Amino acid sequence: MRIQLTPTLLLRPIFSLIIIHFFICFSSFAQITPQPNISHTVLSSWKDLQQTFKKREQKRGYGNLRTNTNLPFCDIYLPDSSNSGWNLTNRGFYTYDSLGWYTSRTVFDLKGWPLEKDSVRYDRNGKELIKANFQWNGNQWTPIAGYRIQRNYDRNGNEILADHERLINGSWQSYRWDLYGYDTAMNVVQISETYLHNPIQNKNTTFTYSVPTGPATEITIERYLNGTLTNHERHVNITWHNFSKMQPTALKVQQWINNTWEDYAQINISYDSLGGSIYTEQQWYNGAWENVYRISTILDTKKNYIGSKNEEWLNGAWWSRFESAQVLTYNQADEITERIYRSWSFSQPGWNNQLREVYTTQWVTGLKNEIPQEITAKVYPNPTENLLNIEIAEKTQNVTALLSDITGKVILSRNFKATEAKQLNIQNLKPGIYLLTLQTEKGQAVRKIIKN
Repeated sequence: MRIQLTPTLLLRPIFSLIIIHFFICFSSFAQITPQPNISHTVLSSWKDLQQTFKKREQKRGYGNLRTNTNLPFCDIYLPDSSNSGWNLTNRGFYTYDSLGWYTSRTVFDLKGWPLEKDSVRYDRNGKELIKANFQWNGNQWTPIAGYRIQRNYDRNGNEILADHERLINGSWQSYRWDLYGYDTAMNVVQISETYLHNPIQNKNTTFTYSVPTGPATEITIERYLNGTLTNHERHVNITWHNFSKMQPTALKVQQWINNTWEDYAQINISYDSLGGSIYTEQQWYNGAWENVYRISTILDTKKNYIGSKNEEWLNGAWWSRFESAQVLTYNQADEITERIYRSWSFSQPGWNNQLREVYTTQWVTGLKNEIPQEITAKVYPNPTENLLNIEIAEKTQNVTALLSDITGKVILSRNFKATEAKQLNIQNLKPGIYLLTLQTEKGQAVRKIIKN
């Protein structure tokens, strides 16, 4: 029974589409081991759906609970040249909301100066509203990348419209609208995605139900071709492991070719009791189903992510394309106190260390924990042709002045004693814009300088 969309449709809460666990990539202060570039249409389709339905209900070890621990401080290490030891490189500080979900992390250098941070906020339904990355420019946090979603709900708290925005040149710009349609049984029956600046990406996803109260048995994806919505891909014969979490166990994929649906691929996914999974994809080739991809995700007994393996079928056997692992250490409260990221080397078989994070209630290095304060500084005249006068309100022992160009290259530096007049002569510099960083034992200040 195909249920038609009507203007009076009501919406029920949509659960998170956690269809394939490996799509929820673990991350830390940097993307340490990128996932392989799998551009296959089936994986892409499910990944798009997952992002559409994404909610804050991932298990520990996935998604937004980045450290899998409520311990706020983190020391960050990179491997030494021997790949057997570690060098301390940075420190981090995490914040969490009242439910224990990660909301921000800030990275500092070993002197305590901030480097970068990212943050995430959620709405009342647990869906992401904003996720952004910032860099410290010496004066304030400057957003450099991110996205936010303006979500609209009906009176029952059900989402009906999502306005997707991304950060471009420091400002938020809309690029996609999602419109949700529901039947009288409160099943989602259609998602329309409209790309404001690239209509060729527009698509509709339609869900079909055999019975109003049952799970979806068919999913059809339409895309725009020459200005007209055209059949593109259809998922049929779907069986479910957990429909409320959008976890299928099997489905067949068909593509629209020469005005008819043709079998293209079939998917089988098995799940273990801990939440791990094995995804296997076969494609129709020369009248028979042939293995193509297999992706395994492993969780430990505490249901935290500890590894994944991506394989490709070649010459009658599975060949690994990518393997990653995390080695976790727990305290008595089952909080993760240490995480080591590793990836498998195929050129010299063995595990390579990538990154180590140690989580504590304070920075274990014994270095100062406070965030550097902004000092009060006056620099004049500005613009100037030659001399810059520097005045600092706080009483300090010494002042270090670093003048750099817009590329970050330091071109002039001076150390001043407390009783010394603080002047910089920039007469010989080319006209342009420079950054002056003033560092003291009480904090720092950064000022933009214009040389005439």
